Amino acid sequence: MTKDYVMEQHGGTMEGVYRGEQGARDYREGFQDVWVEASVALDDLFERDGRIVALTRLKVKGRTSGIEVEIAGAGVVSFAEDGRVRRVDAYTDRSAALESVGLPPG
Repeated sequence: MTKDYVMEQHGGTMEGVYRGEQGARDYREGFQDVWVEASVALDDLFERDGRIVALTRLKVKGRTSGIEVEIAGAGVVSFAEDGRVRRVDAYTDRSAALESVGLPPG
């Protein structure tokens, strides 16, 4: 993770921008406050213009509600020149993620 690391959640209960190491901790803690259980399955993984795109299926269970939700989402990871992660964009909408890397919505 670079000094200027940014994680942006597009959609969902955690929507927002999280900066640096503190932002990564805030995101993790916020996620754990909302969800009591979580698992991620990888549906597809590919490279696009130097970024890694992961099509995922997130299953979560609400901490207070107990409601279980499955989200077909995606993550786009961008890297600095030294190979460290510079930015992560997490999407609850795969079409938006694909469009963000210049691909037609799936």
